[in-house]
Amino acid sequence: MSVTRDNDPVAYTLRLAVCVTAAIAVHLLAVFSSSQEEEAKAEQQRIAVVLKETMTKVKEEMEKLLQEAQAEPPPPEPEPEPEEPEPEEPEPQQAEPPPPEPPPPAPTAPEPMPEAPQDLALADADVSVLELEPPPRPRRPEPLPQVEPVLEPPKPEPPKPEPPKPEPPKPEPPKPEPPKPEPVRPEPRPEPVRQPPPPEPVRPEPRPEPVRQPPPPEPVRPEPRPEPVRQPPPPPEPVRTPAPPVPPEIGSETVAQRDARLHQTMRELSDFNEFATTSRDEVKGKIPAILFTNEDEAEWMALIAYFDLLPIAYAKSDPSYYVTIDVARRQMNHTRDFEFLQQRYGRNGMLVRQLGTMPQFVAAARAIMAQFSIAPHDLTIQFLLPRPFAAYLNWKALKTCHELRLDPATVKACRGRLVREGTKWVWRVDDLLLEDGRTTRVGRGG
Repeated sequence: MSVTRDNDPVAYTLRLAVCVTAAIAVHLLAVFSSSQEEEAKAEQQRIAVVLKETMTKVKEEMEKLLQEAQAEPPPPEPEPEPEEPEPEEPEPQQAEPPPPEPPPPAPTAPEPMPEAPQDLALADADVSVLELEPPPRPRRPEPLPQVEPVLEPPKPEPPKPEPPKPEPPKPEPPKPEPPKPEPVRPEPRPEPVRQPPPPEPVRPEPRPEPVRQPPPPEPVRPEPRPEPVRQPPPPPEPVRTPAPPVPPEIGSETVAQRDARLHQTMRELSDFNEFATTSRDEVKGKIPAILFTNEDEAEWMALIAYFDLLPIAYAKSDPSYYVTIDVARRQMNHTRDFEFLQQRYGRNGMLVRQLGTMPQFVAAARAIMAQFSIAPHDLTIQFLLPRPFAAYLNWKALKTCHELRLDPATVKACRGRLVREGTKWVWRVDDLLLEDGRTTRVGRGG
């Protein structure tokens, strides 16, 4: 059988290929299991080159062997040799049977080969051992027995030595406690040197008492100067009020022009903003009469100019006409145009009892009585008020009654002065005349 195996080229080729493949696999396994990546890559490249060259040589040898095998006739089979009878040997004495041999170790499965990296040149090799096909065998009367290749099991890798376990840190020996410093003993204070007692002082001899001189005469004190007489402070400068404007001629303005001028003047009242923002519902019932207590004729001339008061005169016995009085221009006009009064002024007028002390109004009254033949006891002079200004005076009178908790129906008239203080006009209600004849004083804030 050994002769047959050596003469069979196919078996020889297969054995050679299997051995080369096993050697390459073992070598690749050893290289790929290396832990050093850089050396493994260099080794893989070198192995790939060597493998390619080896496979090329194996391919060439296999082609040569196949050609020779096809060219040579198959060798004749040797005749079987006759078997010679073996001489019988005497039976040996029965000895103790040898101990059974231990069973062979179970073949370990070969470890799977790791995949070759992409950069190996094996992928581009021209020859692959697994892809080789055996050449067609010549027909023989009897097929040759197949020889199973015996693969050597891969050598088990030696166990990697376990890394040495780090020794636990040794406990540090306890540090010796530093010696406690000995307390510093205070140095003994030296005893003070006792000084000898000082010698007794020598008492001085008593000095003779000095002769007392008479006291000097007191200096003559100057007479006190009289204190300068303090002059009183100068009086404060009076507040200069602008001169009242000259009122326009009676009837020279339209109602709209007169109302615009009057509204501008009423904004100078001290409490006009409160009056403008207060709801004024229609007053039902009696409203107290308004009486100005101003006695200065200049103040009345200013009221006429600023608030468009109209003084008129008429005869009680004949109220079918009236006379308008222009005091600034000293003009009197006799008219029966009552529609003019209804458009511009309220129905109720204000009687002024102190006109007899005002020279200009006295002169106007005498002229009216002489010109229109009106007797003194029949003459009546009163001031008509514009409706917006009359509404303000009524609001102020009702507000004063409410502040004093009085019913307006029990109040006959509100008396007070309407004067200018600085840039504002102020009507200060002084007292209220009640229907029963009493008088109620109003505080300064009224």
